[in-house]
Amino acid sequence: MAMRKILLLSLIVTAIFIAGCSDEHKITSFADLQSARIGVYPGSAYEINAKKFFPNAEYLYLDSLGNFIQSLEAGKIDAFIVGRSHYNALKDRGVKVQCLDQPIEEVSFAFFFQKNLVGEHLSEQMNRFLKEIEKSGELDALKQKWFRADAEQKYFKKSELIGENGTLRLGTSANAVPFVYLERGEVTGYEVELFDKFCVEYGYNYTVAVKNFQGILFDLKTNALDVGVNGTEILDSRKHTLIFSEPHYTDDVVVVVRDYNEDENFFTAIKNKLVDTLVEEDRWQMILEGVGVTILIIVLPTIFSTIFGFVVYLIYRKQYKLFNKVIDALCTLLIGLPTIVILLIFYYVIFGSVDINGIIVVIITFTILSGLNTMLILKGGEKTIPKGQLEAAMALGFSERQAFIKFILPQIAQNFFPHYQNIVLGFMRGTAIVGYVSVQDLTRMADLIRARTFDAFIPLLIVSVIYFILSRLIMKSTGLFLKYINPKNRNREDILKGVKL
Repeated sequence: MAMRKILLLSLIVTAIFIAGCSDEHKITSFADLQSARIGVYPGSAYEINAKKFFPNAEYLYLDSLGNFIQSLEAGKIDAFIVGRSHYNALKDRGVKVQCLDQPIEEVSFAFFFQKNLVGEHLSEQMNRFLKEIEKSGELDALKQKWFRADAEQKYFKKSELIGENGTLRLGTSANAVPFVYLERGEVTGYEVELFDKFCVEYGYNYTVAVKNFQGILFDLKTNALDVGVNGTEILDSRKHTLIFSEPHYTDDVVVVVRDYNEDENFFTAIKNKLVDTLVEEDRWQMILEGVGVTILIIVLPTIFSTIFGFVVYLIYRKQYKLFNKVIDALCTLLIGLPTIVILLIFYYVIFGSVDINGIIVVIITFTILSGLNTMLILKGGEKTIPKGQLEAAMALGFSERQAFIKFILPQIAQNFFPHYQNIVLGFMRGTAIVGYVSVQDLTRMADLIRARTFDAFIPLLIVSVIYFILSRLIMKSTGLFLKYINPKNRNREDILKGVKL
């Protein structure tokens, strides 16, 4: 049964993929773009330049090259706007795209720092460094290596750094080929090697944290990071909160459309995408790592929240007025908010000034949210059980707590266990959003793979199948617990143990 469902899901997704590959209006010149659908990075120099040239176009905001390619193949957009270096990276990966000959504008890229004295000091050092290596010709050599050389030459290994002047914390999203990206699980690229050389020159060591762009900005603001890189354009609107170095690279802004001359067999394309997604650079290891993190943030909150919710309700039943009011207020406040909002509040506000791993924040957040849900289930479930049962059990010699646990709780579990299973499944669904707090779960790993392969179909298909399997395992394992507590399956002597006959 499960295999049939997996096969059906695969067929549905494949059908959607095929349907999305139908031919659409061809874009061959700027004149064709005046009323076209154009994909852009929100708030970027690409968006600003595109709207100057194509004011009447319809714009779709996307956050990665992988999403651009998928939207282009599915016919959701007619073109997208990126730098020529990004376009060249797409062509190097064999993506079926082409760009219009005429560039729109030029855009400059730079490192960005905290807007404080530390950031000013580092940016001044970086500017001197960039000027020196530009004069020596080393900067041009790096550009030749990463933007114009063959793929096998694009190799980087971190220098052996003592860090006599301290350790800098570098933040990146690692999704801007060839500026910075993941290869075999390691962060590499033009900007990373450039920063490595800077650290050698000025006696720093450095660590690299892979985060989403908003997380990088927040961590710079709270001094959790010292510098950010991600193929980031210099924009006047960003100078209010960041300090930019001098430009280290200038690129053309180009319009990218589908390559209408390419014709590849569908099954050959799927085979190539599978190899690229799983085999190349051992990316299957990233999938396994993401699965491990996902399982961790499902299992631990499930255990902790069950215990937390049960203990809270046992105390709640004692009718302590202040405690009950606090719990009722938390339930009203937290359960009424979207999970992603609560997670961001915990990560950026409550633990914003604490150096804490994002996984721990996720576990704490999910434990509290699910624990409160569990408490509400127990609270509502007990109301459905006649009070006479509790009184009868107490008359047999059980304490109130023993009577609740032995007789009332199993009935609540029987009647309301599907709600509890939904809470556990909520953990699994919730893992898809933990990438917002820099946790490298399954979905986040798929995003990083998409950023490298520029293909969304196969990574998302793999993620869908894995999540489906996990959901079935959750239902089966929690079902075993329900079978265990079912009074019909319990030993009569164990149930009556402690009764005064």
